[in-house]
Amino acid sequence: MSKRDYPYYAGREKYRGKPKSCECCERPATHMVDMQLSIFRGDDESYLVCEGHGMLARMNYERFLAERCRRQDFLRERVNAQHEETGRMWSGERRNLPPRYLVVAMSES
Repeated sequence: MSKRDYPYYAGREKYRGKPKSCECCERPATHMVDMQLSIFRGDDESYLVCEGHGMLARMNYERFLAERCRRQDFLRERVNAQHEETGRMWSGERRNLPPRYLVVAMSES
């Protein structure tokens, strides 16, 4: 068995891809953060984040998830409002987080 506590901060590296925004705010993403969620292989997440949210993910993962969920909710509401204005049908936007990780984020807020 592993002696690590999970979620485990696996590391952060510079993001050198196409310009994208941070998953928690509107600033440009400069780093990719890897988090291992359990001991099992393949059970980890990668996030494109700015400098500040990269440090937040390392220090307080639950708060990081709460901010990320808040941002996703804001984007979903904005898109829904835009589609209501145009009168077009829209099925909704996926959240990219499995339900078991949303429970942690929602319980803190």
